[in-house]
Amino acid sequence: ADQGLNYGPAFQGIQQLWCHDGQALSQICCPVNADYREADPEVNRHHLHPVFLDACFQTIGALVQAEYPSDPTLGTYLPVGLDRLQFSHALDNGWCGITLHGTEESSNGDGQAIPALLKADLVIWDDQGAIATTIQGMTLQFVHQSSLAKLFDGTAKADDNRSSTVTDRSGKKQTTSAQDWLYELVW
Repeated sequence: ADQGLNYGPAFQGIQQLWCHDGQALSQICCPVNADYREADPEVNRHHLHPVFLDACFQTIGALVQAEYPSDPTLGTYLPVGLDRLQFSHALDNGWCGITLHGTEESSNGDGQAIPALLKADLVIWDDQGAIATTIQGMTLQFVHQSSLAKLFDGTAKADDNRSSTVTDRSGKKQTTSAQDWLYELVW
């Protein structure tokens, strides 16, 4: 909410949340009821329901704010990759455990040192304790609010010919078009 992201009740799956020393645990109840499942059979096709996964991402956000308190209007972390994803079985309700790993620190613009990149490991299990999903090495990159404003100001289009100069992780300057903003191909 501090960043202007206000979701309705369908995206409020976290029932309980604990954060301590680089780790978080959340109890999640996916607000998808039986009537909805009957009305939309596609819901049953998800190994990990998008609302449940979003609640896991919200847990990461709470952990990041607990570990690296800063003004949320300066920017946010966006997922940019993951090392490994493994599904075991589907679930609607369960638990998400997260361990956060920081990388090199940089300033977020207000003089506070925060990691430019974070890695998170997630373990998701059902109410019986069986592991349903593991995500290892989910990479999150800090993006300044000014960069997001350029992207989402409503003027950038897929065929936009505007370009800008950015500095990549190694410090090398590169010119990119609007089509490439927040996009990096890594093999």
